[in-house]
Amino acid sequence: MRINSAAAFTVIVSCAVVFSAEDPVLEQYLSRLGLTELRLTYLERLLAQESASAKRGQLATRLADAYAEELAASADEPERFARFKAGAEKLLAEYPEARSPAVQAALLQAEYQRGEALVIRWMENPADRKPLAAAAAILGQVQPKLSALHAELTKAEERAAEAIERMTNESARQAAEARLTRQRTVAVQADYFAGWSAYYLGVAQVQAANAERGTRNAEQKEFATAKEHFSRVLDVTDEKDYASIEAETLGLDSIWRARTAIGLGLVEIAQRHAAAAGNVFRWLAKGNAPPVIRDQAAYWQLQGMLNVGLYDEALKFVAKEIERLASSPSAGKSSLCIAAIHGGVARTAEGEQLVELGLRGLARMRQFETADKLIDKYKLEERLRNRFCVVWLRGRREYLAAEKGKSAAGFEAARTTLTAALALSEAKSEANGAAQARYYLAWARFRLDEIDAAGRLFNEAALGLAFAAPEVAAQAAWMHCTCLVQLASKDKRQVSSAIGALEAYRRDYPASEEAQQVELLVARLRQNQLPPHEAISELSAIKPGDVNYASAQYEICQLHYQLWSKVKGDAGKAKPLAAEVLKSVDVFLAASEKDREGSRRLKASLLAVDVLLSAATPAWERIGALLTSVAAAEQQEAKSAAAVEYQYRRMQLAEHRGDGVSVQRAAEQIVRQGTGTAYELPALAAAARAADEAFQAASAADRKKKAEEAAKLYARIVELLGDSPAALANKNSLAAASKLAEYDEELENWEAAAGRLKKLVDLQPKDRRLLRRAGVACFQAGQFAAALDYWRTLAAGLNAGSEEWFEAKYFHLACLEKTDRAAAQNVLKQFRVLYPEVKSAAWRDKFAELAQRL
Repeated sequence: MRINSAAAFTVIVSCAVVFSAEDPVLEQYLSRLGLTELRLTYLERLLAQESASAKRGQLATRLADAYAEELAASADEPERFARFKAGAEKLLAEYPEARSPAVQAALLQAEYQRGEALVIRWMENPADRKPLAAAAAILGQVQPKLSALHAELTKAEERAAEAIERMTNESARQAAEARLTRQRTVAVQADYFAGWSAYYLGVAQVQAANAERGTRNAEQKEFATAKEHFSRVLDVTDEKDYASIEAETLGLDSIWRARTAIGLGLVEIAQRHAAAAGNVFRWLAKGNAPPVIRDQAAYWQLQGMLNVGLYDEALKFVAKEIERLASSPSAGKSSLCIAAIHGGVARTAEGEQLVELGLRGLARMRQFETADKLIDKYKLEERLRNRFCVVWLRGRREYLAAEKGKSAAGFEAARTTLTAALALSEAKSEANGAAQARYYLAWARFRLDEIDAAGRLFNEAALGLAFAAPEVAAQAAWMHCTCLVQLASKDKRQVSSAIGALEAYRRDYPASEEAQQVELLVARLRQNQLPPHEAISELSAIKPGDVNYASAQYEICQLHYQLWSKVKGDAGKAKPLAAEVLKSVDVFLAASEKDREGSRRLKASLLAVDVLLSAATPAWERIGALLTSVAAAEQQEAKSAAAVEYQYRRMQLAEHRGDGVSVQRAAEQIVRQGTGTAYELPALAAAARAADEAFQAASAADRKKKAEEAAKLYARIVELLGDSPAALANKNSLAAASKLAEYDEELENWEAAAGRLKKLVDLQPKDRRLLRRAGVACFQAGQFAAALDYWRTLAAGLNAGSEEWFEAKYFHLACLEKTDRAAAQNVLKQFRVLYPEVKSAAWRDKFAELAQRL
């Protein structure tokens, strides 16, 4: 429990009402409650308030011992340990006399942990020996001190035990026994860390000798010392290579004692005592060691071999362990494989086998992310370019990248790489890796629509992974069925194979969700070979209570609808079949679950709505009820084709009811989601009508925005209907194109407007309104030659002297001004002869300005 200083002070003050401020009972009370940091704060305040030097020394010793206890208790919590260590060092700097054996042990442990961290860094990159050399420098100082401290504590234990024997006061005896227990704990910890320090010193010396090609003698002394410490902690001897020792008697449920057994096993490996090492590591499997230690045992066995350069032994050990790996990963299994890779990378050619075994193990457990990171970190693609494991893992990465980007080229690359991997001779001996490679190759070919080949590969993968990776095998087996079902839909000769595969899947994976679909899929496959009436009869044999009942009813709905669709033009034949559709839909809706069957409920309801709308007098109330019942499903399937159809039917219903707001909402949904569907055009028409009304009602400030919205809708309508001469012969196309041109004019998109109006004039060359609009648009777009033709035609057909004629004559001259100035001057002269005075107030000043320019 952690309490800050302010809170601690508050509690201490509260406790002081009951206890004297210097009463040791309060310290015991806080310790018993587990208020560790509060206890330290209490002692620190007592020390700060004490003025007598003798008393201060006693309090400093009590505080140092308290720090030692907390350091020992927080050894596996780096942040707390560091905080207590800093507090202890500060105290000892001021009160050196408080440096008790417990405090010394705790501080030496901190130094050991510094060295251990460097050793671990070296283990992760054995090619770099600098961390190991730095660790040796630290541990070379720490190990003798820990050994000496252990010896000192052992003697103190003996003296304390003798003193306790002489005690007669029971209270004093209990207090002394408690102190002795704490002393023994500290002594055991000193023994433990002295053993590990000696072992790692021996490893450092072995590695240094290997680097210098020297002899291996010095390290044997360190290993012997480590063995002495570990054996003493466990209270064992190596008689008969530990074969007679019962693991259950060693107290390995303590994580400290279990780690001591690991240390002893490592020492025996270092001393080439294979039988003894094997027996020690078997303790961890047979005894009641914590699961995390049992899981890590094989990793430490391998690491022990790598630490002292026993690469041949390591290779044999890893090969044996990898073969036993199942698909279920664990931290210990992963550590084993990673250690093999780290150890192999540090070697040259002989290390490649270790690296490959490590990768194979990670792949077997499907720890692909870890494998890929190590491949990238150590550039293993270059080092092991043509080794099976590396090649097929590359193919897997290519497939996943293609899956992410939906890239056909990526799937083709993955197909090429995985095919090449399976052609390697190693693929024949690595059954698990080959099965996984086939699995990903099957997916790549499936994505490339190579269904036949994909099906065969999925089947081979399922057989190969049945025991090593049953979950993946189940997926592969189901995909094999999926491929055969797809093939059977196009080739009836595949139906028998598909049915056989589905039945085999249900037999092999009866508990899977997919197995529940088998009966229905088999029935559906048989339907492909049967007329609809017979298929309906077969599906009807599936009774309520069967997991496939609702699905069978859904299939029956579709089959009845199929029969009705063929004769719906014949009212006499269609009527009884329509009744069967509606009846079957009702049965399905009653049998299906709203939450789980939303998509199919929506589709079935739409079948019924289509039938109802086809009647001479549509049953609008029933249509409304059906659409309301599946409204939630439509929201879940908002982008599906069924959802778009739902919105269209909702729009039809709203039009029947005269509900303009609902018509507009449904149309807007279809406009957003229904591009390319049969419902897009009617929805666009409805939305466009609403947009026209909004534009007409818009304020001056909103006019442009509303025009832009309407123009977008009309642009989509024109795109769907077309604006070729043939298309414009249709009055709807003509109206849409004309309306779009109007919005282009409103928005002053003159070039677009001119282009559209030219097509309309070509179709209706005598329409004066179109000629005028085309003339204005072309003039504003700077297309003066085209504009001249339109204005000249208009002027010729209008009554001379009318307002419309003066407008046409003005633009006629204005166009000539831009295209043929001399001609414009001549025409102007003629105009002025005939009309020396322009009587039109609207055009008088414009002609005057034009005359001045010319």
